Amino acid sequence: MSSKLVSSNSKPEVLQDKLDHNGHNGHNGHDVPDVNRASGLAKFFFLKTVFGILLIVLLTLGGLMGYQSMVKEADPDVEIPMAIVTTSWAGADPESIETQVTDKIEKELKSLKGLKKVESASFNGFSQISVEFQANANVQESMALLRQKVDDAEPEISSEANQPNIEQISAQDVPIFSIGLYGNLDPAVFSRAAEDIQERLEKVSGVREVNVAGQRKEVINVQLIPSRMITLGISPTTVSDRLRVANQDMPWDQIENEQIGAQVRLYGRFRTLEDLRSLPITRLGGTNGRVVRLDEVALVRRDLEREKTRAFISWQGSEFEPTVSMDVVKVPGSDSIKVIEKTLEELESDTFNPDKFRHLGYLGYHLSQKS
Repeated sequence: MSSKLVSSNSKPEVLQDKLDHNGHNGHNGHDVPDVNRASGLAKFFFLKTVFGILLIVLLTLGGLMGYQSMVKEADPDVEIPMAIVTTSWAGADPESIETQVTDKIEKELKSLKGLKKVESASFNGFSQISVEFQANANVQESMALLRQKVDDAEPEISSEANQPNIEQISAQDVPIFSIGLYGNLDPAVFSRAAEDIQERLEKVSGVREVNVAGQRKEVINVQLIPSRMITLGISPTTVSDRLRVANQDMPWDQIENEQIGAQVRLYGRFRTLEDLRSLPITRLGGTNGRVVRLDEVALVRRDLEREKTRAFISWQGSEFEPTVSMDVVKVPGSDSIKVIEKTLEELESDTFNPDKFRHLGYLGYHLSQKS
């Protein structure tokens, strides 16, 4: 029978094996950090836990507030200076427009600072020049230089052409959503309803413009009768000049004395169809001759303008039906989501009520978000 003696100092030896040379516990291969070796900032946050918690809460709230106020865009605004220079010249052919207007302006524009490209086109009656600057160019400075160059070119163009018009455009001139009006209203009433909605929506904060397509505005149609004009010896130019001169309001004079002060003004614009029909065109046989009025040589009636655009809508698989499309364009830099929400609030407000056209037919609308 054998026996085994165990030394009394065996347990301290086992513990000694688990200690490294620096006196740190090596259990599971990890070191226990020494608080004394921590930085002053770490000691402050660990010892002042309330302050650390408040700082974390403050940063979290600040991040949430920043997210809510941030402009959220899938396609952020990029401010690139761009503009279109349009010059009209009634009756001029494209060749005359090209040589006497477009080339003169384009020659001045090519020396612009920071210019990227210039594209031009000449049509019957007007010239159009598209100007684009470099992306890093200052918008206000570039537009000021463009206007200066156009002013410099103005004396060189034909005196019969109108003054060039400069329209600044943006790369973000795309609708954020569309409104489709539909119903069985009379086309004239339909157009008036679209104009009423357009006027209301353009007053919403953040909306720059509302483009309408598919409407036909109400116009006054004056159709000359050739046989009567030949019999009376009246030319179409005489009728046209008389209409243009008569259809205008203008101030005449101002009366001022000790008793009264008043402004004398001529109201010559046509207010009714009867005013237009009874317009004197000419007098036959001298000063004592008969007066020829417009309704003797022309048919005057209320009509719709010639159709320029057409729009149709199909909602949830239904049949396509004629509609008036309204595209809403926001102000560059504004939040698209907020603009859409404000526009929808205006459409759903108590002051806007499509039912006011109910006695003339049905009017409804659908929305289509684009971004």
